Amino acid sequence: MSPADHISAALPAFSSAIEAVEGIADLASAPKHAALVLRHLRDAHAQAYANQSALRGEFPDDYAASIALSAMSAPGADRVIVGSEPYEALDPGWIGAFYQYLFATHVPLPTGLPPTIQIADDVALGILGDWGSGGAAALAVGNAIADMKLDHTIHLGDVYYSGTPDEQRANFLAHWPAGIHPTAPSFALNSNHEMYSGGAGYFNTLLADPRFAAQQGHSAFALENAYWLVIALDTAYEARDFLYKQGVLNAAQLGWAVARVGQARSAKKHVIVLTHHHGLELADETMQTATRTEVWRPIVDALRPDFWYFGHNHAGVIYEPEENVYARCIGHGAVPYLPFPRASTPIVSFAETETAGDTQEPRRALNGALVVTLAGPSITEELIDERGECCWIE
Repeated sequence: MSPADHISAALPAFSSAIEAVEGIADLASAPKHAALVLRHLRDAHAQAYANQSALRGEFPDDYAASIALSAMSAPGADRVIVGSEPYEALDPGWIGAFYQYLFATHVPLPTGLPPTIQIADDVALGILGDWGSGGAAALAVGNAIADMKLDHTIHLGDVYYSGTPDEQRANFLAHWPAGIHPTAPSFALNSNHEMYSGGAGYFNTLLADPRFAAQQGHSAFALENAYWLVIALDTAYEARDFLYKQGVLNAAQLGWAVARVGQARSAKKHVIVLTHHHGLELADETMQTATRTEVWRPIVDALRPDFWYFGHNHAGVIYEPEENVYARCIGHGAVPYLPFPRASTPIVSFAETETAGDTQEPRRALNGALVVTLAGPSITEELIDERGECCWIE
Protein backbone atom coordinates (compact mmCIF):
# COMPACT_ATOMS: atom_id res chain seq x y z
CA MET A 1 0.00 0.00 0.00
CA SER A 2 1.03 3.60 -0.57
CA PRO A 3 1.45 5.99 2.37
CA ALA A 4 -1.93 7.51 1.48
CA ASP A 5 -3.52 4.04 1.59
CA HIS A 6 -1.94 3.44 4.98
CA ILE A 7 -3.44 6.69 6.26
CA SER A 8 -6.90 5.64 5.10
CA ALA A 9 -6.44 2.25 6.74
CA ALA A 10 -5.24 3.93 9.95
CA LEU A 11 -8.31 6.12 10.45
CA PRO A 12 -10.34 3.46 12.30
CA ALA A 13 -7.34 2.90 14.54
CA PHE A 14 -7.32 6.56 15.49
CA SER A 15 -10.99 6.37 16.43
CA SER A 16 -10.39 3.22 18.49
CA ALA A 17 -7.38 4.77 20.22
CA ILE A 18 -9.34 7.91 21.07
CA GLU A 19 -12.12 5.78 22.57
CA ALA A 20 -9.57 3.76 24.55
CA VAL A 21 -7.95 6.83 26.07
CA GLU A 22 -11.32 8.47 26.76
CA GLY A 23 -12.34 5.32 28.59
CA ILE A 24 -9.55 5.51 31.16
CA ALA A 25 -11.32 6.02 34.47
CA ASP A 26 -8.55 8.03 36.10
CA LEU A 27 -7.71 10.14 33.05
CA ALA A 28 -6.79 13.17 35.16
CA SER A 29 -4.07 11.41 37.13
CA ALA A 30 -2.83 8.41 35.13
CA PRO A 31 -1.28 7.60 32.81
CA LYS A 32 1.05 10.57 33.13
CA HIS A 33 0.34 12.21 29.79
CA ALA A 34 -3.11 10.86 28.97
CA ALA A 35 -4.83 14.23 28.60
CA LEU A 36 -2.05 15.49 26.32
CA VAL A 37 -2.13 12.27 24.33
CA LEU A 38 -5.88 12.56 23.90
CA ARG A 39 -5.57 16.11 22.54
CA HIS A 40 -2.81 15.10 20.12
CA LEU A 41 -4.78 12.04 19.08
CA ARG A 42 -7.89 14.06 18.25
CA ASP A 43 -5.83 16.59 16.32
CA ALA A 44 -4.01 13.89 14.39
CA HIS A 45 -7.26 12.13 13.55
CA ALA A 46 -8.62 15.31 12.01
CA GLN A 47 -5.40 16.00 10.12
CA ALA A 48 -5.12 12.43 8.87
CA TYR A 49 -8.71 12.51 7.66
CA ALA A 50 -8.07 15.75 5.82
CA ASN A 51 -4.88 14.40 4.24
CA GLN A 52 -5.92 10.83 3.46
CA SER A 53 -5.87 11.42 -0.30
CA ALA A 54 -2.25 12.61 -0.31
CA LEU A 55 0.56 12.41 2.20
CA ARG A 56 3.28 15.03 1.89
CA GLY A 57 6.30 14.97 4.17
CA GLU A 58 6.14 13.50 7.64
CA PHE A 59 2.96 12.32 9.27
CA PRO A 60 0.88 15.26 10.62
CA ASP A 61 1.35 14.32 14.27
CA ASP A 62 3.87 11.57 14.96
CA TYR A 63 3.18 11.30 18.67
CA ALA A 64 -0.50 10.66 18.13
CA ALA A 65 0.24 8.34 15.23
CA SER A 66 2.39 6.30 17.56
CA ILE A 67 -0.55 5.75 19.88
CA ALA A 68 -2.64 4.43 17.01
CA LEU A 69 0.19 2.10 16.07
CA SER A 70 0.56 0.86 19.60
CA ALA A 71 -3.15 0.33 20.01
CA MET A 72 -3.24 -1.87 16.92
CA SER A 73 0.12 -3.60 16.97
CA ALA A 74 -0.41 -5.82 19.99
CA PRO A 75 -3.00 -8.61 19.58
CA GLY A 76 -4.91 -9.42 22.75
CA ALA A 77 -5.55 -5.76 23.48
CA ASP A 78 -7.14 -6.55 26.84
CA ARG A 79 -3.68 -7.58 28.09
CA VAL A 80 -2.00 -4.32 27.09
CA ILE A 81 -1.13 -1.90 29.88
CA VAL A 82 -2.35 1.61 29.12
CA GLY A 83 0.49 3.78 30.40
CA SER A 84 3.47 5.82 29.27
CA GLU A 85 6.29 3.64 30.58
CA PRO A 86 8.53 2.00 27.92
CA TYR A 87 6.56 -0.24 25.52
CA GLU A 88 3.21 0.49 27.16
CA ALA A 89 0.35 1.74 25.02
CA LEU A 90 1.14 5.45 25.45
CA ASP A 91 4.92 5.20 25.18
CA PRO A 92 6.03 8.02 22.86
CA GLY A 93 8.78 5.75 21.56
CA TRP A 94 6.26 4.26 19.15
CA ILE A 95 6.61 7.47 17.11
CA GLY A 96 9.48 6.22 15.00
CA ALA A 97 7.81 2.85 14.47
CA PHE A 98 4.88 4.41 12.69
CA TYR A 99 7.18 6.53 10.52
CA GLN A 100 9.29 3.47 9.63
CA TYR A 101 6.16 1.50 8.83
CA LEU A 102 4.87 4.16 6.44
CA PHE A 103 8.04 4.67 4.42
CA ALA A 104 10.26 1.55 4.60
CA THR A 105 10.65 -0.78 1.62
CA HIS A 106 11.23 -4.52 1.93
CA VAL A 107 14.76 -5.82 1.53
CA PRO A 108 14.93 -8.82 -0.84
CA LEU A 109 14.70 -12.34 0.49
CA PRO A 110 17.80 -14.54 0.16
CA THR A 111 17.72 -17.06 -2.66
CA GLY A 112 18.03 -20.83 -2.36
CA LEU A 113 16.60 -23.30 0.11
CA PRO A 114 16.67 -22.58 3.84
CA PRO A 115 19.31 -24.54 5.76
CA THR A 116 18.82 -27.65 7.87
CA ILE A 117 21.09 -27.78 10.91
CA GLN A 118 21.83 -31.07 12.64
CA ILE A 119 21.44 -30.93 16.42
CA ALA A 120 22.18 -33.49 19.12
CA ASP A 121 19.64 -36.16 20.01
CA ASP A 122 19.76 -34.91 23.61
CA VAL A 123 19.52 -31.13 23.43
CA ALA A 124 18.15 -28.12 25.33
CA LEU A 125 16.55 -25.18 23.50
CA GLY A 126 15.74 -21.77 24.94
CA ILE A 127 12.81 -20.06 23.20
CA LEU A 128 12.14 -16.34 23.74
CA GLY A 129 9.46 -14.29 22.02
CA ASP A 130 8.89 -10.54 21.66
CA TRP A 131 12.06 -10.04 23.69
CA GLY A 132 13.95 -7.31 21.85
CA SER A 133 13.28 -4.28 24.05
CA GLY A 134 16.63 -3.88 25.79
CA GLY A 135 14.71 -3.08 29.00
CA ALA A 136 15.12 -4.39 32.51
CA ALA A 137 12.58 -7.20 32.12
CA ALA A 138 14.23 -8.40 28.89
CA LEU A 139 17.63 -8.40 30.56
CA ALA A 140 16.29 -10.36 33.52
CA VAL A 141 14.75 -12.97 31.22
CA GLY A 142 17.92 -13.12 29.14
CA ASN A 143 20.12 -13.56 32.20
CA ALA A 144 17.90 -16.36 33.49
CA ILE A 145 18.25 -18.22 30.19
CA ALA A 146 21.99 -17.50 29.94
CA ASP A 147 22.54 -18.96 33.41
CA MET A 148 21.03 -22.26 32.25
CA LYS A 149 23.76 -22.70 29.59
CA LEU A 150 21.41 -24.17 26.99
CA ASP A 151 22.66 -25.64 23.72
CA HIS A 152 20.73 -23.33 21.38
CA THR A 153 18.59 -20.22 21.93
CA ILE A 154 15.88 -19.07 19.53
CA HIS A 155 14.07 -15.73 19.23
CA LEU A 156 10.54 -15.84 17.83
CA GLY A 157 10.77 -12.23 16.67
CA ASP A 158 9.99 -8.60 17.58
CA VAL A 159 12.80 -6.17 18.20
CA TYR A 160 11.38 -2.80 19.22
CA TYR A 161 10.35 -0.43 18.12
CA SER A 162 10.83 -1.21 14.42
CA GLY A 163 13.75 -3.62 14.18
CA THR A 164 16.03 -0.98 12.66
CA PRO A 165 19.77 -1.73 12.45
CA ASP A 166 20.47 0.49 15.47
CA GLU A 167 17.68 -1.16 17.47
CA GLN A 168 18.93 -4.62 16.52
CA ARG A 169 22.36 -3.73 17.87
CA ALA A 170 21.25 -1.88 21.03
CA ASN A 171 18.08 -3.72 22.05
CA PHE A 172 18.85 -7.25 20.86
CA LEU A 173 22.40 -8.20 19.93
CA ALA A 174 23.98 -6.40 22.89
CA HIS A 175 22.02 -8.55 25.36
CA TRP A 176 21.10 -11.77 23.54
CA PRO A 177 21.64 -14.93 25.67
CA ALA A 178 23.35 -17.10 23.06
CA GLY A 179 23.48 -20.85 23.49
CA ILE A 180 26.69 -22.73 24.16
CA HIS A 181 26.85 -24.72 20.92
CA PRO A 182 30.17 -23.84 19.24
CA THR A 183 28.89 -23.31 15.69
CA ALA A 184 25.11 -22.82 15.94
CA PRO A 185 24.36 -21.12 19.26
CA SER A 186 21.50 -18.88 18.14
CA PHE A 187 18.59 -18.51 15.74
CA ALA A 188 15.97 -15.80 15.17
CA LEU A 189 12.71 -15.43 13.28
CA ASN A 190 11.42 -12.48 11.30
CA SER A 191 8.40 -10.58 12.66
CA ASN A 192 5.97 -7.76 12.02
CA HIS A 193 8.05 -5.24 14.00
CA GLU A 194 11.17 -6.19 12.05
CA MET A 195 9.21 -5.55 8.86
CA TYR A 196 8.17 -2.05 9.96
CA SER A 197 11.67 -1.05 8.79
CA GLY A 198 11.46 -3.34 5.77
CA GLY A 199 13.49 -6.14 7.38
CA ALA A 200 16.80 -4.29 6.89
CA GLY A 201 17.85 -4.59 10.51
CA TYR A 202 16.85 -8.24 10.71
CA PHE A 203 18.41 -9.52 7.47
CA ASN A 204 21.44 -7.21 7.24
CA THR A 205 22.36 -6.69 10.90
CA LEU A 206 20.94 -9.44 13.14
CA LEU A 207 21.54 -12.35 10.77
CA ALA A 208 25.00 -10.99 9.93
CA ASP A 209 26.06 -11.48 13.55
CA PRO A 210 28.31 -14.59 13.84
CA ARG A 211 26.08 -16.07 16.51
CA PHE A 212 23.35 -16.47 13.86
CA ALA A 213 25.63 -17.69 11.06
CA ALA A 214 23.99 -21.13 10.93
CA GLN A 215 20.89 -19.56 9.35
CA GLN A 216 22.95 -18.55 6.31
CA GLY A 217 20.97 -15.33 6.01
CA HIS A 218 17.60 -17.10 5.74
CA SER A 219 14.49 -16.22 7.74
CA ALA A 220 13.36 -19.87 7.66
CA PHE A 221 15.41 -22.84 8.81
CA ALA A 222 15.16 -26.34 10.23
CA LEU A 223 16.83 -28.12 13.14
CA GLU A 224 16.90 -31.91 13.00
CA ASN A 225 18.10 -34.94 14.91
CA ALA A 226 17.25 -38.65 14.85
CA TYR A 227 13.89 -38.10 16.57
CA TRP A 228 12.74 -34.51 15.96
CA LEU A 229 12.36 -31.93 13.20
CA VAL A 230 12.05 -28.29 14.28
CA ILE A 231 10.79 -26.24 11.33
CA ALA A 232 11.00 -22.43 11.67
CA LEU A 233 8.89 -20.32 9.31
CA ASP A 234 8.77 -16.65 8.29
CA THR A 235 5.16 -15.49 8.64
CA ALA A 236 6.01 -11.77 8.46
CA TYR A 237 7.70 -11.07 5.13
CA GLU A 238 4.62 -11.67 2.98
CA ALA A 239 2.18 -10.00 5.38
CA ARG A 240 0.48 -7.00 3.77
CA ASP A 241 -2.38 -6.15 6.13
CA PHE A 242 -2.25 -3.03 8.31
CA LEU A 243 0.74 -3.33 10.68
CA TYR A 244 1.44 -6.84 9.35
CA LYS A 245 -0.63 -8.30 12.17
CA GLN A 246 -1.81 -11.36 10.26
CA GLY A 247 0.76 -13.98 9.41
CA VAL A 248 1.23 -15.20 5.82
CA LEU A 249 3.31 -18.06 4.37
CA ASN A 250 4.62 -17.76 0.83
CA ALA A 251 4.23 -20.74 -1.46
CA ALA A 252 7.95 -21.49 -1.86
CA GLN A 253 8.56 -21.57 1.88
CA LEU A 254 5.51 -23.73 2.49
CA GLY A 255 6.60 -26.15 -0.23
CA TRP A 256 10.02 -26.48 1.38
CA ALA A 257 8.43 -27.06 4.79
CA VAL A 258 6.03 -29.69 3.45
CA ALA A 259 8.91 -31.60 1.85
CA ARG A 260 11.00 -31.47 5.01
CA VAL A 261 8.10 -32.58 7.19
CA GLY A 262 7.24 -35.40 4.78
CA GLN A 263 10.78 -36.75 5.06
CA ALA A 264 10.65 -36.45 8.84
CA ARG A 265 7.34 -38.26 9.09
CA SER A 266 8.67 -41.07 6.88
CA ALA A 267 11.49 -41.45 9.41
CA LYS A 268 8.94 -41.51 12.30
CA LYS A 269 10.13 -38.17 13.67
CA HIS A 270 8.11 -35.72 15.73
CA VAL A 271 7.57 -32.21 14.34
CA ILE A 272 7.82 -28.83 16.08
CA VAL A 273 6.83 -25.63 14.24
CA LEU A 274 8.13 -22.18 15.18
CA THR A 275 6.52 -18.96 13.94
CA HIS A 276 6.30 -15.37 15.07
CA HIS A 277 2.59 -14.94 14.37
CA HIS A 278 0.24 -16.78 16.66
CA GLY A 279 -1.94 -19.69 15.66
CA LEU A 280 -4.37 -19.33 18.55
CA GLU A 281 -5.45 -16.45 20.74
CA LEU A 282 -7.82 -16.23 23.67
CA ALA A 283 -11.19 -14.78 22.71
CA ASP A 284 -11.79 -12.99 26.02
CA GLU A 285 -10.91 -12.79 29.70
CA THR A 286 -12.82 -15.97 30.56
CA MET A 287 -10.26 -18.11 28.68
CA GLN A 288 -13.06 -20.44 27.66
CA THR A 289 -12.63 -19.94 23.90
CA ALA A 290 -9.59 -19.79 21.64
CA THR A 291 -9.76 -18.21 18.19
CA ARG A 292 -7.83 -19.80 15.31
CA THR A 293 -5.93 -17.16 13.37
CA GLU A 294 -5.19 -16.89 9.64
CA VAL A 295 -2.08 -19.08 9.84
CA TRP A 296 -3.69 -21.90 11.82
CA ARG A 297 -5.36 -23.72 8.93
CA PRO A 298 -2.46 -23.58 6.43
CA ILE A 299 0.11 -24.77 8.96
CA VAL A 300 -2.02 -27.44 10.62
CA ASP A 301 -3.36 -28.82 7.35
CA ALA A 302 0.02 -28.88 5.59
CA LEU A 303 2.41 -29.75 8.41
CA ARG A 304 0.37 -31.39 11.19
CA PRO A 305 2.88 -30.37 13.88
CA ASP A 306 3.00 -32.09 17.23
CA PHE A 307 4.05 -28.84 18.94
CA TRP A 308 3.79 -25.23 17.78
CA TYR A 309 5.59 -22.37 19.53
CA PHE A 310 4.66 -18.79 18.55
CA GLY A 311 4.84 -15.24 19.90
CA HIS A 312 3.17 -12.00 18.69
CA ASN A 313 0.62 -11.98 21.52
CA HIS A 314 2.35 -10.41 24.50
CA ALA A 315 1.61 -13.16 26.99
CA GLY A 316 2.70 -16.63 28.03
CA VAL A 317 -0.11 -19.14 27.46
CA ILE A 318 0.03 -22.94 27.38
CA TYR A 319 -2.95 -24.27 25.43
CA GLU A 320 -4.58 -27.64 25.80
CA PRO A 321 -4.26 -29.73 22.60
CA GLU A 322 -6.18 -28.27 19.65
CA GLU A 323 -6.58 -30.66 16.71
CA ASN A 324 -3.83 -32.76 18.30
CA VAL A 325 -1.45 -29.78 18.27
CA TYR A 326 0.20 -28.62 21.50
CA ALA A 327 0.20 -24.86 20.91
CA ARG A 328 2.14 -22.49 23.18
CA CYS A 329 2.24 -18.69 23.06
CA ILE A 330 5.70 -17.53 24.16
CA GLY A 331 5.28 -13.81 23.53
CA HIS A 332 6.03 -12.58 27.04
CA GLY A 333 9.77 -12.02 26.73
CA ALA A 334 9.83 -8.32 27.59
CA VAL A 335 6.74 -6.25 26.79
CA PRO A 336 4.65 -5.36 29.87
CA TYR A 337 1.28 -7.11 29.98
CA LEU A 338 -1.44 -7.69 32.56
CA PRO A 339 -1.66 -10.94 34.55
CA PHE A 340 -4.52 -13.27 33.72
CA PRO A 341 -7.45 -13.60 36.13
CA ARG A 342 -7.01 -17.36 36.38
CA ALA A 343 -4.28 -19.91 35.78
CA SER A 344 -6.14 -22.50 33.72
CA THR A 345 -9.43 -23.44 32.06
CA PRO A 346 -10.51 -26.39 29.89
CA ILE A 347 -8.64 -24.85 26.92
CA VAL A 348 -5.64 -23.40 28.79
CA SER A 349 -3.16 -25.38 30.90
CA PHE A 350 -1.36 -22.30 32.18
CA ALA A 351 -1.43 -18.52 31.96
CA GLU A 352 0.57 -16.16 34.16
CA THR A 353 -1.47 -14.79 37.07
CA GLU A 354 1.39 -13.33 39.12
CA THR A 355 2.67 -9.77 38.99
CA ALA A 356 6.38 -9.06 38.74
CA GLY A 357 6.73 -6.86 41.81
CA ASP A 358 7.98 -4.03 39.61
CA THR A 359 7.96 -0.73 41.54
CA GLN A 360 8.03 1.24 38.29
CA GLU A 361 5.03 -0.63 36.85
CA PRO A 362 3.31 -2.63 39.59
CA ARG A 363 0.52 -3.81 37.27
CA ARG A 364 2.68 -5.89 34.95
CA ALA A 365 2.86 -9.68 34.95
CA LEU A 366 6.07 -11.69 35.08
CA ASN A 367 7.91 -11.91 31.79
CA GLY A 368 9.61 -15.15 30.81
CA ALA A 369 10.73 -17.73 28.26
CA LEU A 370 10.36 -21.43 27.43
CA VAL A 371 12.99 -24.15 27.77
CA VAL A 372 12.45 -27.26 25.65
CA THR A 373 14.54 -30.32 26.45
CA LEU A 374 14.62 -33.11 23.86
CA ALA A 375 15.96 -36.41 25.18
CA GLY A 376 15.73 -38.91 22.37
CA PRO A 377 12.03 -39.17 21.47
CA SER A 378 10.83 -37.51 24.70
CA ILE A 379 10.20 -33.81 25.34
CA THR A 380 10.05 -31.66 28.48
CA GLU A 381 8.76 -28.08 28.44
CA GLU A 382 9.45 -25.55 31.20
CA LEU A 383 8.27 -21.96 31.45
CA ILE A 384 10.98 -19.93 33.16
CA ASP A 385 10.08 -16.49 34.53
CA GLU A 386 12.30 -13.43 34.81
CA ARG A 387 13.38 -14.50 38.32
CA GLY A 388 14.81 -17.70 36.88
CA GLU A 389 12.07 -19.79 38.50
CA CYS A 390 10.08 -22.54 36.80
CA CYS A 391 6.41 -21.61 36.81
CA TRP A 392 5.10 -24.49 34.64
CA ILE A 393 6.56 -27.80 33.50
CA GLU A 394 5.26 -30.74 31.48
